[in-house]
Amino acid sequence: MEEEEKGGGEVVEILIKTVNEIASISDYRYTVKKQYCNLARRLKLLIPMLEEIRDIKDSIIPQQTLKALVMLKQALDCAKDLLMFGSEGSKIYLVLEREQIMNKYHEVTAKLEQALSGISCESLDISDEVKEQVELVLAQFRRAKGRVDADDVELYEDLLSLYNKTHDSASDLAVLRRLCEKLQLMGISDLTLESLALHEMVAATGDPEESIEKMSMLLKKIKDFVQTENPNLEAPARENNLLPSGSGQAIVDGSHQMPVIPDDFRCPISLELMKDPVIVSTGQTYERSCIEKWLGARHDTCPKTQQKLTSTALTPNYVLRSLIAQWNRENAAAVLVHLCSGDQKHMVEAQELGVMGPLVDLAQNGTDRGKRKAQQLLECISRFLEQQNHSQAQTEAPIEQPQPSSMANSGDS
Repeated sequence: MEEEEKGGGEVVEILIKTVNEIASISDYRYTVKKQYCNLARRLKLLIPMLEEIRDIKDSIIPQQTLKALVMLKQALDCAKDLLMFGSEGSKIYLVLEREQIMNKYHEVTAKLEQALSGISCESLDISDEVKEQVELVLAQFRRAKGRVDADDVELYEDLLSLYNKTHDSASDLAVLRRLCEKLQLMGISDLTLESLALHEMVAATGDPEESIEKMSMLLKKIKDFVQTENPNLEAPARENNLLPSGSGQAIVDGSHQMPVIPDDFRCPISLELMKDPVIVSTGQTYERSCIEKWLGARHDTCPKTQQKLTSTALTPNYVLRSLIAQWNRENAAAVLVHLCSGDQKHMVEAQELGVMGPLVDLAQNGTDRGKRKAQQLLECISRFLEQQNHSQAQTEAPIEQPQPSSMANSGDS
């Protein structure tokens, strides 16, 4: 093996570095926190043994033990990937695919146990204290086989019942509340991070699969519930004129601020606010009509990354659509302030931010004062659009050339 050719000392240095990297991973998801924290803690206990092997001066590491150390390196690499996903991966995925996740966990622990069993502490002159520590780690790996916490089962059943709608509405609310608390999806930032984790999974798997769409729909239900339960969500951010996404800034205009559309909410092709965002096989999100035109022109690459598309399937990005809709509602107020003060410079933004819908609703269902003000603003926007269309029509109209016959007739008279 290539690792064996490096020599025992170099392999041990790599092992120590990998274990230290594992020790730096933190904040495991609720669903795997207990198992993954235990796994990371057990692996950190191997540091003293590895340091003693590294510090061997005159002894030569037996070939069989060197092979076991190489196996340990491979097992630690698998453990590191597993633990990283447990810290940064999709919370919903970790619940729905709990059986697959736990199978992977037990597979990794089995590899670690096999590799550790092949290391002969006696032949390496390892101290008795460290030897006992390694034996303790091995015993803990064996006891952990096949263990699944009850909380994982409950969360799985909650998500499954929500997706299948097996509960009545009252039970649905109880399930949603329990899911939000246990999955720690209580705010916009939590929901955005979960959405990004799902996007990364799409990019990693290549094709947007049905399971990804299923998880996006579940996340949308959770997001809608969070917004309903907390109508003033992210209120401090709005009061400080900060965008919930944190990806845009406000344009100062007089005593008011005009919101700038966050880059993540703009289609990479049109650079306009997305209304129907969809995910392609590279994990990038585009406005449906724009990416459909791109694909219709027989392009087979991702417009943003230039990577070759493995599929032309488009997966609706329900979560981003909901976040955009919420951002519209939160920031439309800033546009209305400008319109109410007689400022017509932001009519285009008014349409783009979805002000028309709330204004029509206010004109129909608001108070008498609200109806009058909404009607005035709608008329103001309507006049602006008419002027804009008239100016555009004049610009595009062909210039009429004088007819030769009429000029001749005019000269004769």
